[in-house]
Amino acid sequence: FYKWIETFSSFYKFSNENYFLLFALILLFPIYFKVIKSNDSIAKYLLLIINFYFLFYFGFIERQYTHYLHLPLSLLIISFMRVVSIKNYKNIAFGILVVVGLVGTFTNIDRFNKDVEFNPNYRYGYESINNVSDAEKLVTKVVNELSTIYSSNNHLNKNLVYWHPDLYMPRNNITYKDSFFVREYWGNKDAVDFAINDADIFVTYTDYEISENVVKSNIENYFIYYLKNLD
Repeated sequence: FYKWIETFSSFYKFSNENYFLLFALILLFPIYFKVIKSNDSIAKYLLLIINFYFLFYFGFIERQYTHYLHLPLSLLIISFMRVVSIKNYKNIAFGILVVVGLVGTFTNIDRFNKDVEFNPNYRYGYESINNVSDAEKLVTKVVNELSTIYSSNNHLNKNLVYWHPDLYMPRNNITYKDSFFVREYWGNKDAVDFAINDADIFVTYTDYEISENVVKSNIENYFIYYLKNLD
């Protein structure tokens, strides 16, 4: 749940996750209160469906894509508009909706511009990346290192590498050809153990403190983790 709060805080340009959470509660509480106190059965059914959506997304989906919530939020607006009778109240609600929509639109435009332009994010430790070719060479070095690790560690037999989704990443049979597959890792990143318990290797930009049974190496800002062979 907290990961979703972080994502929405960033998306709607809040400087602090707690500020966004407070804003969301202030916004949602009167809507829920108005619908629950109304006599509109359809609005109440919609609210029940919305809660199931929120429970499913916040409780079971780790990948925080804001467009996942377009449908439940649209249903929430419909539910609220059904029970609001005061014209001024509707105007206020519409004004809030316009402001939130404009901020979200500008954020999406900004993200699109960043996606179509090559702009290495130095927050993740990139230092020698000036163009697409540099990024491809760096990723190739990491892939070659992964191949070396697999060839010298027979206990790594899942043929699965978890890769932090914020880093430039390879695709099997597209940018490289090997027996292992690279998959984006959206799970718990508080410690490296969560990833390498499910996959053979974890590639990320974080320099974790590790236990004695974990091997760590790095190529520039790409840190590579895997379990030692204890047999």
